[in-house]
Amino acid sequence: MEKAGWGERLRERAREMGMSDAAVARLVGLAQRRYSAYVNETRSPDYRTLVAICRALRTSPDAILGFAQHPPLRATDGLEARVRSVLVGMRPADRERALDVLETMAGVKTRRPNGTRKAAPSPPVSRRPR
Repeated sequence: MEKAGWGERLRERAREMGMSDAAVARLVGLAQRRYSAYVNETRSPDYRTLVAICRALRTSPDAILGFAQHPPLRATDGLEARVRSVLVGMRPADRERALDVLETMAGVKTRRPNGTRKAAPSPPVSRRPR
């Protein structure tokens, strides 16, 4: 049986992380058509692009080129990559709103770019049925 080529290893790694080819392309900042050419091996990325793709997929060029194994995935790897992929495609104002929602859900305080702090919301008051 023939081993998978580097394009297929790109696609397999993305699937392991729960990402589509389009999501990887957005995350790296490539046109979907260009990334598809890499996955289909009709075009080869330059080294800088290969490294950027590998970083997005949390792997190494050696693993993609077939010289080594992928590092093990952590439980959150796929989720983090999906969140980054979505944020990359958003307008800056929408990213800020999305961050506000995430911070509110996590109950955290963060420092804003202007140096001010956003206060964490108070925990919700639980209501007991009467």
